[in-house]
Amino acid sequence: MSDGCPYFDRAGRRIGRDEWATRFEDLAYKRIGYDELDGVVVSTVWIGMDMSYAERPPLIFETMVFSDRDTLSTLYCQRYATEEGASTGHREVAALVSALGAEAFTAGDTER
Repeated sequence: MSDGCPYFDRAGRRIGRDEWATRFEDLAYKRIGYDELDGVVVSTVWIGMDMSYAERPPLIFETMVFSDRDTLSTLYCQRYATEEGASTGHREVAALVSALGAEAFTAGDTER
């Protein structure tokens, strides 16, 4: 858990709210991966806030799969504690979308 400080940089170090807000506005800092595959969007970003809601390492990255760029209807969400995990997860999810299309996913939320 975050022990009262919900903000983290990409390395997992605690940071203040103002620093988090500045980094969160920086797309180059925030984006880990982005692919559009046959109209399906796979996006992996640093969110910088602990999304674990449980006793575990803070989950501060997430990959989302959207049905298309215009509506951004969420098909899938996976969260990660590390940038390495997020990067690997992005590649795995993008490969699934590439191989199987949007049908590979149903709405849901999982964590790594």
